[in-house]
Amino acid sequence: MKLTYEQRLLVAEDYFRIGASCTANKWGLNRDYVRELSRLLENNSLQDHSKYNIYTSDFKITVVKAYVNGEGSFRDIATRYGIPDKKSVRTWYHIYQT
Repeated sequence: MKLTYEQRLLVAEDYFRIGASCTANKWGLNRDYVRELSRLLENNSLQDHSKYNIYTSDFKITVVKAYVNGEGSFRDIATRYGIPDKKSVRTWYHIYQT
């Protein structure tokens, strides 16, 4: 189920009101996904994905080096740097390795 930006926002807000389990049941989502949306909202990273973010090479290298230096998981790094999806960090890491 693909959620719109407004729905993701509502899910995150429900999490803070009624908790992960109730929100997951209400929306038919995985609890981990509900928690992730709430973390993104707290870090001002819950963005409308209809807009494309363009990141500079220097920014990508900084993000990857944070991961390489053991500063957190792909998800932690993405959240810290305001990147909406951990997949971007993982992709940049694999490119950096090659």
